[in-house]
Amino acid sequence: MEQERGAWPVGMEPEPGARILDVGIGRYWIGSEGIVFNENLVRGTVDVDAVKRGVAAIAELSDGMPAVVLSHASLAGGSTREARAYIDGPEARRTIGAMALVAESPVARVVIAFFLRVSSMSYPTRVFHSVAEARAWALTQVDAIAQRAAAQ
Repeated sequence: MEQERGAWPVGMEPEPGARILDVGIGRYWIGSEGIVFNENLVRGTVDVDAVKRGVAAIAELSDGMPAVVLSHASLAGGSTREARAYIDGPEARRTIGAMALVAESPVARVVIAFFLRVSSMSYPTRVFHSVAEARAWALTQVDAIAQRAAAQ
């Protein structure tokens, strides 16, 4: 599992003063709009330990509330069965309210689309070609989660 750091993907740059969590396999920050941004730094296969660290970072940034996550996933080349099970398991379901995945490369889009077809994610999950598209959808999910919370 090789990791690559550099400039943030365009459109995912942290706001000034944002708290950034770097958990080795990814960098995370939460925006003023309520979206948790994730830049995946794994080049290759994502394992369950990487997913656990990511879910823990999301939970920390969102104070344990269900978060809308915008994840730039173009570097990843797939994930282990255990990682896929964990991302839709009880801990992740408590932490993630919706997920927008950005896959700019054709290979990443194919891998993610296949995963989503064979999985039945318990939270809304969509794949986008650009950060702008993903962010627009993520904002609708922030509103939907807020409305559900207000109705309870």
